[in-house]
Amino acid sequence: MKVLIPENIPAHNKGEEAILRGILSTFGDIEVEKLYLYSTSPDYDQKIYGSPVEVVTDTLIPYARTTKWVKIKHLLGQLPKHLLYMILRKINKNLPSKIFKSKLFKAYDDVDCVICAHDNAYAIMHNALILFCNFINVPVIVYGTSLKSFVYQRPLAKAAFKMGLERVNLATTREALSYSIVRDKLEIKNANIHLTADKAFLVSPDDASVGRAVLEKHGLDVDKDVIVGATLVNKTDVFHGCLKSISDESEKMAARVSIYAQYFDHIVEKCGAKIAFFPHSIGPKEFHDDRVMAKRVLEACKHKDQMVSIEDDLNVSTLKSMQLHCAFFTGERTHSCIGAASVLTPFLSLTYEDDHRTWGILGEMVGAKEWIYNISKMERETLNSAFDNAWESKKRIVEHLEERIPQVVDNSMMNGRHLKKLLSEYGLG
Repeated sequence: MKVLIPENIPAHNKGEEAILRGILSTFGDIEVEKLYLYSTSPDYDQKIYGSPVEVVTDTLIPYARTTKWVKIKHLLGQLPKHLLYMILRKINKNLPSKIFKSKLFKAYDDVDCVICAHDNAYAIMHNALILFCNFINVPVIVYGTSLKSFVYQRPLAKAAFKMGLERVNLATTREALSYSIVRDKLEIKNANIHLTADKAFLVSPDDASVGRAVLEKHGLDVDKDVIVGATLVNKTDVFHGCLKSISDESEKMAARVSIYAQYFDHIVEKCGAKIAFFPHSIGPKEFHDDRVMAKRVLEACKHKDQMVSIEDDLNVSTLKSMQLHCAFFTGERTHSCIGAASVLTPFLSLTYEDDHRTWGILGEMVGAKEWIYNISKMERETLNSAFDNAWESKKRIVEHLEERIPQVVDNSMMNGRHLKKLLSEYGLG
């Protein structure tokens, strides 16, 4: 099978890496000859992902986190080429390859299916891709996505999303909140839409010795220290959703640093713990880089001698191996907490009230609402109390995860089972 994913899954972000590796795991016994992947950091992503990934540097889908006018400009540059490709392909399937030499158009000629909206990523701009794939008769799959509430709150957006999701060959959502939006709010009739789970649960940790080596390299004694792992974001959506009563970014950042510094000092004092800040996203830009925030907080802590910021570029399986050695994990990165949950490490997730992704995946799918703290109204006392409650519930959390995670893993593999059924209908796979 040959697949195209025409959207960015940047390996700098280890949660994104987990999703891509999880996607490959869902394919099961389907042999993947090639996976074309759009990338804005092609050299880095190709190095990290390796075979069967082959990066492409062109895409029809505009970058989501940019202005409306930049998106329109992108589409105006891409649509004429794609329209010409469709016309030529209608005349003769082999004709486009004589005109179009870019790897993206080669992929269109080559692939058995197109996968999109892999994360919190399904957007109106995907409609152009869906219609294009419909026209060239290539199955298009929305794969383990999440949807935000605005898709049904605005009439035009609702109509656009409904049109797109009615035309996909298969769609899966990774949590019940998005599935409810599809069925109840958008009233999608497409029968081939299913509730599954996040693909990142399928990533296996490296051998425990790998994580041990990394932690010991940074001065932690795995056999003696009580290690609490942590992730903090720099300036992502979580930052903007935090402390919503503070609008000024500099003031918000200062408050975050102050509150988190006392939080980790509290953990050290309460548990005699050593804090290890994990590098779950390392770029490519500074606002993506968790290590920047970890440094700020560490410098503000009283017990900085009991803390370490790990700055290595580590793959997601190594990070999960490190989590095997943690007595507890607390973090703002959704997929860092998914990693902890999947290796049965008790955790406290830190996120904002509108982050339906975390509330849906960890809260509903994993059944861990009790161990998610709302940082939109973060206060020192309530944050410390949330940690204390979770810390004292470690045994209960582990027992809960032991029961719940196998079912979540099976739900995640359902992505692949639905895909395999679709491909068989096309005589593929």
